[in-house]
Amino acid sequence: MILRSILFRAALVAAFLVSPWTQASPLTLESAAWQLTNTGKFESWTDRRGLLVLYHPWDVSEKDFSATAEQTVTIPAAWTGPIRLHFYMSDDYDGATDPVTEGWLGQINLPGHRVKQLLINGEVAWQQDVADATDVALPTRFSVDLPESVKPGDTLRVAFRLVDVAGSMERLPGDHRRVGDTDGIKEEDPWKFMTHLYVGDVTLAPADEAVEPGAMPSVALTRSVHDSRWPLAPVSTAATFPVTLPLRHAPSSNVSFPLQSGVPFPVGAVSDATHIQLTDNAGVAIPIAARAMNTWPDGSIRFAVVTALAPAGTKALQLNVNPSPVAPVAPQGGVTFATETAPDGTLRFHLANGDGRVEGARGKLTIDGLDAALYPEVTEELEESPVHRDVEVRGRIKSGETDFGRFVLRALTFAGAPVARLQFRIFHDLPGTRTISHMALRLPWTGQPVRSVVAGGETFGPEQTVSVTQQDAEAWRLTGADESHRTGRAPGWMGVSGNRGALIACIRHFAEQFPSQMAWAEGALTLDLLSPTEAISAYGPHEGEAKRYEIWLGLTEPGQTTESFAARAESMLNPPALFDPDYACATGAFGPAAPHDAARFPELTAFMQKTYGDIPGSMFYTTGIRHWGDLPYNVEEGTWRNGYYDTQQGLFSEYLMTGDPRWFDHLEASVRHIMDIDVCYASVEHPDWVGSIHGLYSKDHSTGDPWNPTQRMKGMLNYARLTGDRDARAAALGVADSALAAKRAIGAVSVRDHAGVLYALTSAYDESRDPKYLEGARELAHDAMKRIDPRRGTYAEIHGNYGYRGNVPWMVAQLMEPMYDYYRQSGDLAAAEAVVGMAESMLAENRTRGVDGDVYGYSHNPHFKKSSTYHILIAPAVLYAYELTGDDEFLKQGRAMYNQTIAEGTVNSVMNCYWNTHTLLYYLERTTQ
Repeated sequence: MILRSILFRAALVAAFLVSPWTQASPLTLESAAWQLTNTGKFESWTDRRGLLVLYHPWDVSEKDFSATAEQTVTIPAAWTGPIRLHFYMSDDYDGATDPVTEGWLGQINLPGHRVKQLLINGEVAWQQDVADATDVALPTRFSVDLPESVKPGDTLRVAFRLVDVAGSMERLPGDHRRVGDTDGIKEEDPWKFMTHLYVGDVTLAPADEAVEPGAMPSVALTRSVHDSRWPLAPVSTAATFPVTLPLRHAPSSNVSFPLQSGVPFPVGAVSDATHIQLTDNAGVAIPIAARAMNTWPDGSIRFAVVTALAPAGTKALQLNVNPSPVAPVAPQGGVTFATETAPDGTLRFHLANGDGRVEGARGKLTIDGLDAALYPEVTEELEESPVHRDVEVRGRIKSGETDFGRFVLRALTFAGAPVARLQFRIFHDLPGTRTISHMALRLPWTGQPVRSVVAGGETFGPEQTVSVTQQDAEAWRLTGADESHRTGRAPGWMGVSGNRGALIACIRHFAEQFPSQMAWAEGALTLDLLSPTEAISAYGPHEGEAKRYEIWLGLTEPGQTTESFAARAESMLNPPALFDPDYACATGAFGPAAPHDAARFPELTAFMQKTYGDIPGSMFYTTGIRHWGDLPYNVEEGTWRNGYYDTQQGLFSEYLMTGDPRWFDHLEASVRHIMDIDVCYASVEHPDWVGSIHGLYSKDHSTGDPWNPTQRMKGMLNYARLTGDRDARAAALGVADSALAAKRAIGAVSVRDHAGVLYALTSAYDESRDPKYLEGARELAHDAMKRIDPRRGTYAEIHGNYGYRGNVPWMVAQLMEPMYDYYRQSGDLAAAEAVVGMAESMLAENRTRGVDGDVYGYSHNPHFKKSSTYHILIAPAVLYAYELTGDDEFLKQGRAMYNQTIAEGTVNSVMNCYWNTHTLLYYLERTTQ
């Protein structure tokens, strides 16, 4: 049982119950003046926060050994009346939880073994079992009346002691230990007992005078820096235009091509998109249309979407900000797109370029055994310029009176370019699970004789039925005059050449989203986005899922060969875009960032090259119509990662720092999966799920409720910023909208719950400047602060064992990042103080004392081994504290963490806790002496 408090002529009261403020004259006992005495395995010290620490390591304990801190003090003779001693006290051991006998968490309850004491002149004035509850809601500030025998002018000895009254191997009636799934012990191992006791702000005062709660010294630094620097300037570096931007996926062949790309700008560089200009290597302006995607706080453009026509052979373009508006050039020709409603009410669309025509294209689906079609409801012109036109058709998928969900068909066409991009997306917004066995677009090629069909690298006659089928991850079939089976991934394109023109169709990620097929028969090219096989007979979306395909169509001049078709397909299968890591990092548009390469942070570059090799997609996701872009979390239970922890932002971060297009490709796969399969777009039974990301414990991706820690969508936003993808941006903001509507994570008791949702809200505000997100972030940030002990800076929680409650550093770092972002967005000083407090707490409570950067990053729970694996996430969070205080100790520790994880080769996975590495490099680069 837990020992009752012992009062020696003393009244124990919480600090908040002291009398109203009067003329105070307290006497504070200096933290450096404690005389420390340790016996047995006990240790004691005073930390940076001014807290006295009495400690027993995770080891077998023995009766009567202790740690004691004593100080002699003289009471001012001018005082009158009773005298009271005030102090702060908390510990990290909780033995008050009811015994558990099942579940994965371990437990050790040892009531009656160890006590914390206050001694006055060698006599126990107050004591309590360390096995008391440790929840943050319980008092940590105490007041004890001194004995009446103590008078003004007296000298007295004040001592705090942590003492074992029974050894951990001695069994008392209330003892209980459970070896959980995560405990690093066995049943036969000895019982060990760790405790940190924190004591501070020890103050004597007349009993009728209140004493102000203490604070860690870094709080004053935080306030001073805030007063001198707020509002904080963006991290942009002013760019000197023009800037050379290489093309990601620049075509190797000598063909002209359109591009649509997101482009970042430093704060203040351009306020009107009509001033943005692109020029080729000869300095000649190329046709361009630009629109602002979002803005900096001062209203200048932060990201713009540029649509341009690049000349053949282009490998890079010059980005410039023209002093005067740039008049758009209207190239001649190009593909046109038009829609009509057929007599039966279904959608038909047409594409044309001179004599090349696709007439009466239709969508055809087979759902639950019924033939279904697309029924349009709204046609909207999203964007039009002399360079391009973006049209969206929205409607329902139906078979007679049976409604199967909604669809969106979006067509982007380019003036002067013979290609068009179609985005075809379906939404299953009705209860239940559908069975889709075909999902195709049929493209009739009309008005001219066909001379040849090119597929799979071979040429066929026009009379032949030709098909390319991706059956599974590593096998495809080519059917023409005969049938041949191939290994690997099929080319995702097919071409038809006629007397007066040619048609090429490309399905991006055709092979990855098997089973799929492209076929030519009876004058039409059919793109079967789902072509069932014996192994995969259907696609079964759950309620609330979406699925999007990206199709590129080219209507070009006649006489195309296999080689010329392939050259055109290259820029369709991997659309070129503008990106340079040095420029992108320097703009600050993606936040604090710095690149790494063979010259800058070469040790990180070497580690990444050794770890990831040629960066195959199989390291980050599997393939298949439902699974492309995701990896299993638990194969036996059928659960998937669903973006756990922040795969998208991790992949983005490495792309931002290196510009290697392979990282972008994997980012795209991850984002495309999450925004379609993992984001919930409809739920009759759970309307509060709509907009959220299903949790990683969901079977078959989308059957479970949202999990707060993974409502992280900055990677989706950054993908949208790189590409201008409307769906990705809408999905990302929808995650934040869902969190607001459901008040997600309000009242949470785990730091990663607060962290994941706050991250979504601050990211949404960063993108949109909509005050609803900032207000939501304020409410959630202050809710999280309720779980933080302000004197220790600790977000204390259990992790793996009920017996220990403290920081989980890799999860605390997750909260520090959006808390810092919220501070920058709002100027809320309490948020800055919380960030600094959490940094102080990790360095004081989770670091090997006296060893720079040696943080127990995974857990405070002693059953877990020390690991530097999470330093790559913790270090930038600690460097936020350096930014907010100017205290070089934070810089030293952050740098030491980076050096340790590099030296030990423990940099965390890109799929787990790597997502803020670009911020770490920013601080390290900026502070290099």
